[in-house]
Amino acid sequence: MPPAPLALLLAYKYWLLLPLAVVEGPAVALIAGFLVSMGVLELVPTLLILILGDIIPDLTLYWLGKTGHQTRLVKKLGNRLDAVEHFWHEHTFKSMLLSKWAFGLSPALLMSAGLARLPLRRYLPTALFIAASNYSVLCFLGYKFGDSYRMVNHSLEIAGVVVTLGIVFFVTGFILVSRIAKRALPPSPNDIA
Repeated sequence: MPPAPLALLLAYKYWLLLPLAVVEGPAVALIAGFLVSMGVLELVPTLLILILGDIIPDLTLYWLGKTGHQTRLVKKLGNRLDAVEHFWHEHTFKSMLLSKWAFGLSPALLMSAGLARLPLRRYLPTALFIAASNYSVLCFLGYKFGDSYRMVNHSLEIAGVVVTLGIVFFVTGFILVSRIAKRALPPSPNDIA
């Protein structure tokens, strides 16, 4: 019987993958790629769920920025938001890429797209493209890790057999050499008494 987390994953596969992808996407993508290489998950549904798990928080943050445009803080900032609006409207792809890769600042930067009133028709395709690119690379790395794991595991099995055989030959040789040496050497005076 497999361990509890693995049994849970095998039972619920994709239903479990989505909330995990929402909470911790990149690490889950590496593990999912590994599981694809092991045949536990299928590639296309896994990628689609990982991308969806990345887009859900992005859209939530965008919506929070869009609806929070009339808050007191935003009114206080006033003209300072002009630079943010300019950056999002003129350099949407660069802004999105920076926002997705600035891990600690990512939520605030993604929210700023909504504050800048970037149209959803520009925000969403850019976010989808970057998410698809990121998760394709991460799944590929996880998949390759799975291949490496299988190769290393196979090599370790072979090494285990070789080491075991080596120990058996060494012990057998030691016993044989000891017996031959005992027969070839004259008995010592201590052995006679």
